[in-house]
Amino acid sequence: EHLGGVIDLPDPVRREILLETMSRILHGTSVEEVASQLCIHKQTIRYRQSVIEKLLGQDSLKGENAVNLSIALRLYEMQQKVHGEFPVNL
Repeated sequence: EHLGGVIDLPDPVRREILLETMSRILHGTSVEEVASQLCIHKQTIRYRQSVIEKLLGQDSLKGENAVNLSIALRLYEMQQKVHGEFPVNL
């Protein structure tokens, strides 16, 4: 339910890129740090953040919504490992 807009994307590479970006943002990392970690420009992170918010709803990465999203993301990652579906390497 919380990840629906992202995990329903038909392109698995795009889906995993957005999930990885979302995970790093939810861990309280700044845009600059996420960009550095992923070796991409900070504007790209801002763009991805806007795409995530369009897919999941405005403010989905803030407050209580972020907590719910973080839990849902962790459960999704665990499910992928159990079923042998590992994320695409970025």
